[in-house]
Amino acid sequence: NSNKPTIRINGEDKPALVVTSKLMRLSKEPIIYAIEKFREQTDRIKNPKAYMLTLLYNAPEQYALDITNQVQHDMHN
Repeated sequence: NSNKPTIRINGEDKPALVVTSKLMRLSKEPIIYAIEKFREQTDRIKNPKAYMLTLLYNAPEQYALDITNQVQHDMHN
C-alpha cells in the first residue's frame, strides 16, 4: 500500500492504481515464479523490496513467455 500517486517499477514511475490493480490480480503461479526468480539471483540485490516489486509486476508476462519457450523447446526435441 502506498499513498504516493506513482510507484517506481523497473526504474519507471507507474500510476499507483495501475500497479496495485495488476498486483491484486496475480494468481499463484506468477507469484511462485517471481519468488523462484528472486531466489535464483546470484548477484547482490541492493534494494530487495524494489526488485521483488518489479519481479511481481512483470511476472505474468514473463511466466507466460517462459512456459511458451519450454513448450517450444520440448516439441523441438
